[in-house]
Amino acid sequence: MGGADPLEAGLAVTLDFVADILCPWCYIARRRLDQACRSLAATGLAVSWVWRPYLLHADAPAGGTPQDVHLRRRFFSSEAAGRYHASVVEAGRTVGIAFNYERIKRTPSAVDAHRLLLAVEGETAPALLAEKLATAFFTEGADIGDRTALAEMGAFTGANAQAVRAMLDGDAFRAEVFASDRAAKRAGIAAVPAFCLHGRILRVPDPASLDDIIARAHLALASVQGARARSARGGHPTDDGAST
Repeated sequence: MGGADPLEAGLAVTLDFVADILCPWCYIARRRLDQACRSLAATGLAVSWVWRPYLLHADAPAGGTPQDVHLRRRFFSSEAAGRYHASVVEAGRTVGIAFNYERIKRTPSAVDAHRLLLAVEGETAPALLAEKLATAFFTEGADIGDRTALAEMGAFTGANAQAVRAMLDGDAFRAEVFASDRAAKRAGIAAVPAFCLHGRILRVPDPASLDDIIARAHLALASVQGARARSARGGHPTDDGAST
């Protein structure tokens, strides 16, 4: 008798989503990730994701940096910045995101936003908050480094705004944010977004095919784990019980 197809077994998979809230490609990838989760749910594979903070600007000042200064440091010329922004805007349209770089006046430190994403509770709260933060920054030009603004966004998920502000004024989750960033970089993640499944980094050359990549990776890893389990029980690692 053959083994059960993991995609027919109603299995649940948790994906680590390594991202920076200030990264536009992470915003686009998260939209595609949510689409992939819905697509895979229809096949019987329930996929959820966990936010893993990554800091593109780990040494950014707490008050942020004026956008014109940030762009000069990163792109050296307005022409190069314009080309980059145009590519982001075009990619954003494919997933319904209206990037509006003209509204962004400062590039904030992302640390407090990451802390808030780790602090919110509930199955859907991180996704709701990630969407709220990214939309506020990339389409509305909001300063998501401002703690008053962050407290209001935390309340959007059902949290108490005063409690959120008190948390941000303390040190809760600060160490976790920097630890996540260091762990990702030690693992060889030099750019985001990145996706990890069962501790393994998935190579995603085209985020549009994310659902297929997740499914294939899950099947491959499930096969390896199954072989190891059979071997531990004394069976042959390649014997799945199927008749020949």
